[in-house]
Amino acid sequence: MMHSSLSKESQTFLENLRIYLFSSGKHEDEINNIVNELEDHLIEAEKSGTPIERIVGDSPKAYMESLSKEMNVDVRGWMKYVAIILIGVLSMEVIPDVLRGNLSYSLYFILSNTMIMLLFLIAMAYCFRYLATHTVSFFKQLVLLLTLSIIHLLLFIAVLFTDDLITSPIFVFNTFASVIIGVFALLFLFLLSIWAKTWIALIIVSFLTLPDYLIRFTTLAYETQLIMSTMITFGGIALYLIFVNLSEKRKEKDA
Repeated sequence: MMHSSLSKESQTFLENLRIYLFSSGKHEDEINNIVNELEDHLIEAEKSGTPIERIVGDSPKAYMESLSKEMNVDVRGWMKYVAIILIGVLSMEVIPDVLRGNLSYSLYFILSNTMIMLLFLIAMAYCFRYLATHTVSFFKQLVLLLTLSIIHLLLFIAVLFTDDLITSPIFVFNTFASVIIGVFALLFLFLLSIWAKTWIALIIVSFLTLPDYLIRFTTLAYETQLIMSTMITFGGIALYLIFVNLSEKRKEKDA
């Protein structure tokens, strides 16, 4: 948490610096040390009336790039994060399929999704670096992030539609194996939530799976089931994200 006595300009710069260095693949401990050290300099500078430009120069982008070049890329740390994200996304995809009783994937589907996810992560890293070094309105930030998300979704849908057209080995799991995989996926998401100190992954998986699963036991028409399941799923996720956003703003206001 930033020091409350710092000006908004300095706080924004330090937050952007942290995002830029993290999205550039630098070691988290080194980032924390640099940001904390720079925070102390900025506090002293503001007490003496020294403008932030005297500390970081006229170009925040050039300062961030200069710092980044002096730091080594944390390859091992980033491989760990990429593996966690890939397994997490895979777990979120697997659990709904386990409940539907249809756990089978082609090699084409697995490899394509892995490549799409890796490309999405690289694109997001470049996107955050850009946002950290440029003054962009909230609306443009939203459009940029939504555009990347929509491209990712379209690529995923393209793989779904072409899956039957591409010949590749298919891995089919029986009921016992499916249950074991589902339990491991759920356990991974649970441990991930504890590690990340947020239950967002489990809550989103719950909204993606439970409405569809539970409504299938009703006597409603198939079209009605589909509409209700979709409304509860996306409505629930939207309400949860709004609740999280409001809670974070309340915490920042009370800090």
